[in-house]
Amino acid sequence: MITSAYREVVNRLAVDASFRTRLAADTEGALRAFGYRLSEDEYVMLWERMMNEVLQGRASEAYLDCPCGGHKW
Repeated sequence: MITSAYREVVNRLAVDASFRTRLAADTEGALRAFGYRLSEDEYVMLWERMMNEVLQGRASEAYLDCPCGGHKW
């Protein structure tokens, strides 16, 4: 089930460059800092969406950094 928090995060990604930058640098930390609580499934969907943006050339390669900080995709 998709929550309103997930929809709000996705909509904000589309219009807020500073939010995109923060999410790319520290996805989990940025979500917490902005007060968004996503389920594990929603987090995975968000991550996949961010990677898709890179693959389609619409976002920075910074999105390819894994949010755990330990490796790149």
